[in-house]
Amino acid sequence: MKISKLHIATLVISLALYIFIWNKWNIDYIRTNSLKDINYATWSLAHNSTIFSIDNYWYTSQIKNYLKTRSFTIDPHIYRYDVRRTPVYPLFYGFHYILFGESGSYHYIRYTQVFIFILATVCLLFATYNFTGSTTIAWLAAIAYGFNPTLVTYLYYTITEALSPSLVCFLLFLLSLAYKEPKRRYWIAAGAMFALATLCRPSIVLISIAIAYLIIHINIKRPLRILLTGFYFSAGAALFFAPHIIRNYIITDGEIIVLEKYYGDPMNYGMPNIHLRKWISCWTNPADYSSEVISNKMINQIAVSNSDKDKQQLISTLMQQLPERALIANNKSDITAAYNALYDYYRAKQQKLPTTNTIGNNAISKLEKLEKNIKHKAPEQVYIFTPLLFVKSIIVQSNSYPIPILSDYQGKRLLIIIKGIMLLFNIYLFISIFMGSFFIKNQRMIMIFSSLYVLTSFTYIIFILHYFEARYLIPIFPVLYITGAIYGYHIAKRISLKITPPDNA
Repeated sequence: MKISKLHIATLVISLALYIFIWNKWNIDYIRTNSLKDINYATWSLAHNSTIFSIDNYWYTSQIKNYLKTRSFTIDPHIYRYDVRRTPVYPLFYGFHYILFGESGSYHYIRYTQVFIFILATVCLLFATYNFTGSTTIAWLAAIAYGFNPTLVTYLYYTITEALSPSLVCFLLFLLSLAYKEPKRRYWIAAGAMFALATLCRPSIVLISIAIAYLIIHINIKRPLRILLTGFYFSAGAALFFAPHIIRNYIITDGEIIVLEKYYGDPMNYGMPNIHLRKWISCWTNPADYSSEVISNKMINQIAVSNSDKDKQQLISTLMQQLPERALIANNKSDITAAYNALYDYYRAKQQKLPTTNTIGNNAISKLEKLEKNIKHKAPEQVYIFTPLLFVKSIIVQSNSYPIPILSDYQGKRLLIIIKGIMLLFNIYLFISIFMGSFFIKNQRMIMIFSSLYVLTSFTYIIFILHYFEARYLIPIFPVLYITGAIYGYHIAKRISLKITPPDNA
């Protein structure tokens, strides 16, 4: 059965109405309420249009600096910030800035992002159909994806999450065409889209493992064809990777940077903050007990008062707020000493003392000691229990962080229901990819493909990045919705057979 054009038109119109109604609800709520987000910033609107994020700075600065200094960089005063972020979203925003100016760029980028998202949802519909051969599964995936409150809210932000999942949908669509009919043009186009998506959100590069599996699966009986297909895909990717790599090579005087690179501290808090985060990541997710929040409290306190009394009062407060797991293998006196050294570093940095580096090295030494203690005395906590906590925080959460109206849900039945459904659905998605990979044979290829992407992303988040925020799941949402639709379809089919057995049963 083919997918009806009338049904597609209905989906497009329904999505457009839903997106604008949902986001009007969010924006009106921001305008009429004083809200605080998890990073202690105030919910607000950028130029009364998109929802303000502290990450705006990382994507909207490049075009403005380029027009002023001819340097496409976040900050021309910071060493090699030209290569700090991949270029696709800054260029995407920059296009709107050039056309519409500062205020207009935030206004009109919302509509572009909505248009791209709706187109991407239709592409996911066809991608799912091409991979599974089922219109029912295809519609389930597209409807669940398109009406996802998290994704829809991000369309009114000015950060990569507003664009990156759509690029993954386009990539899946092109891969599905190549799966059905392995033609050279499809593989080249898929490679080019892979590069665009990765240069928007670098973590999307992890889907390359799944793509390698797909290429091998299609050409399993023709080894030479595997190499040829890989060449076509790589040639397409080179269309966008090559100019970026060459540009980076030139401005860094000879460094080969495929995606992005930072020198020292990635967030301008100084290297002691990095070592604080490393220690925290040994016993919990640093997003739950944030090194940046601790540093910000110290920096803000120093800006208000430089007295030792206020310093000790702040550190005493921080120690009172210390989670119990922080005391694994370290006592309070060691942690207090490390916090004191970190505070002294920020004070010296703010006063631009000549001994700042020495004071900073002292803070690093004390923080490294905390990390070494827990790794030496409680390795099972670092390498078993903490990763399990990461898995729990990835799966058992609602992805509702970017939605202002759900930030104050206590005592509001409708919001509690919405948030509860989102929580249960997120858990279901991960159950579907685990259970479906074992028990569903009809769509085994796409289940393995999706599982590889999700598993690779989990491995990177837990064992390499050692840091998780809910938004890190956004690039894997498209494959999760495909597997969720497959699993849901098969479960519903089995239940239906039990309720209404075939006539010849």
